[in-house]
Amino acid sequence: MKCKTLLVVLLLVVTAITGCATDTEYVEVTREVEVTREAEVTREVEVMLEVTREIEKEVTREVEVVVEVTRIVEVTPAPTNTPSPMAGPLPGLYLGLDGDFFGLDDEINLSGNSLPFVSGISGQGVLFSSGDRLAYPAAGNVDLAQGAIEFWLKPTWNGNDGAGYVFLEIGNGWFNRFIIQKDGANNFRFIVWSSDAEFGVGCNVAHWIAGDWHHVRAVWRPHTLALILDRLTCATQEGVQLPEVLANQIVVGSSFVDIYYAEAVIDEFAIYLAPEACQQEFTRLAIGAKARVAPAAGGRNPIYDRPGSGGTKIANVLESLTVKVVSGPVCVDGLVYWKVSGSFIPGQGGWAAEGDGTNYWLEPAK
Repeated sequence: MKCKTLLVVLLLVVTAITGCATDTEYVEVTREVEVTREAEVTREVEVMLEVTREIEKEVTREVEVVVEVTRIVEVTPAPTNTPSPMAGPLPGLYLGLDGDFFGLDDEINLSGNSLPFVSGISGQGVLFSSGDRLAYPAAGNVDLAQGAIEFWLKPTWNGNDGAGYVFLEIGNGWFNRFIIQKDGANNFRFIVWSSDAEFGVGCNVAHWIAGDWHHVRAVWRPHTLALILDRLTCATQEGVQLPEVLANQIVVGSSFVDIYYAEAVIDEFAIYLAPEACQQEFTRLAIGAKARVAPAAGGRNPIYDRPGSGGTKIANVLESLTVKVVSGPVCVDGLVYWKVSGSFIPGQGGWAAEGDGTNYWLEPAK
């Protein structure tokens, strides 16, 4: 089209120079130029309209996707046939240690230390070197009469190195104290002191290799202690007298007086206010596994922004969808909760209940 216009203009110039055109011919040529220009403008407008229509179609498709996700997240009701959770306490202190040091209930690290985040058992964990510690308030996070402490541990040392390390201590004197440690005889120990006596359980870990992950769970009840390593009960003790009072801080990653340190990566740290909040041994899931809604859930399983049905529901796992297990487990209200992720779950994921040992609402996906 542009070439034709140039030819017409050239003709005008040539005829004007040669004097070989009449006034009528000039008028006709000028009219043809104007018509050509109008056609070009019309075509450009049509192209712009076509582009606009395509943009509108794409925006419409994106809006439809957003509307569908919103419908799933906000409108779909929770299953009506899900059994009511058993009564039970929330974790006293839960540290996910994924990029920050805050507890689940916004507990603040009282030590003020900023430690390095490294690859954890799930997401990130914290590397505790010599001189490192975190500290949190004991009030409301520890029950003297009963409870459980658990965490994942990746030591930088071999279990037969004959050295001592401390992973948790609550207490600033010799008596009325909790401590979880490895001693110089290569025993992993959970020790408590009453106001006048020492009690403890332990297992030899000389076979541990630096860089391997291990799960630690220490339990106390009236007159009883238990230590569970890598999901196996290694030692128990009866006739225990528990502390009458504890210090006001929970120290993680070192002893209270800064003599011994964890020198390990710690992740998914939790203190429960009752050991029977749930039994994790019945879980059928694991970090990294895929999961789906079990038949007992009635076609959907709600996902919350935090463990427990008291959190805000952010999505539903529908029976046609699968999720990836990225963190956990955490015991809340007698149920085991896992943090799961999926394309339909906003943010970094949410928490879904697996079950209570009798009923399961989330199961392994093949």
